[in-house]
Amino acid sequence: MIRTCLFCEVELTNSNKSNEHIIPQWLLDHLSIREFEIDPTHMTPKGSVVSKRSHTLNNFLCGNVCQKCNGGWMSKLEVKAKPILIDLIEGNKTVIEYEQIDRFTIAQWALKTSLTLNSGSNFLKNIPRHHFHELYSNKEKLPDNVTVLAQQHHNTEPFYWQQGAVWMINGTEITKVEEERFLNETYKVSLQLGKLLLNVNYLPFNDFLPVLWKGIHVPYFPKTRPCGWYERKEFPWNDSIDAIVSFHMGVEAIKKE
Repeated sequence: MIRTCLFCEVELTNSNKSNEHIIPQWLLDHLSIREFEIDPTHMTPKGSVVSKRSHTLNNFLCGNVCQKCNGGWMSKLEVKAKPILIDLIEGNKTVIEYEQIDRFTIAQWALKTSLTLNSGSNFLKNIPRHHFHELYSNKEKLPDNVTVLAQQHHNTEPFYWQQGAVWMINGTEITKVEEERFLNETYKVSLQLGKLLLNVNYLPFNDFLPVLWKGIHVPYFPKTRPCGWYERKEFPWNDSIDAIVSFHMGVEAIKKE
């Protein structure tokens, strides 16, 4: 098979392919996690292990990106996002302080990182291929029905992530067909970077709305979208693992009447 760049779709050869660090090198150094050992585990929604890897974050690479993308628009995005991310990671600024232009920069970065993370990990490849190309070709918006959310917490870990298309369906029972539909046609990826929590999710169904936690899930993109909100009285602000799991699973869905 002919391999092509995930983003620009040019044919990849030995002379033009690159090994993109999924967690950028500046961030590995900023968080001091180059030698951080991870054990990415692909599990079914019922908890069965499909596959498991073991390596350091410095060796967490995506090999399906060309040099032109890696050293071009992706590098420019890193430069643009870096100072905003550092302030959010360190808690120098809060997620609600930023104007929409900076929120969109972080949303682009979060989607780019989520796409390469999914491609480079041992996980279900349920992200539509056109999302990669749309991120590359359209610098004004993200793909339709993609939402990016942010929050901060008092971190106990430097880094963690979670991905999986498991949705709580609020207030309704769903059929087995609908369950498979969510698994195969939606995605959710969450990142914990120091104090910062980010969630990228994709819910493309006209008969469902996303449901978010009021005061917890801060929209970074789009600025507005039809959705449901509910109150969350408690949140694990002082535990990174519990915080990212709650932030991730707290993005739910509700069936339209």
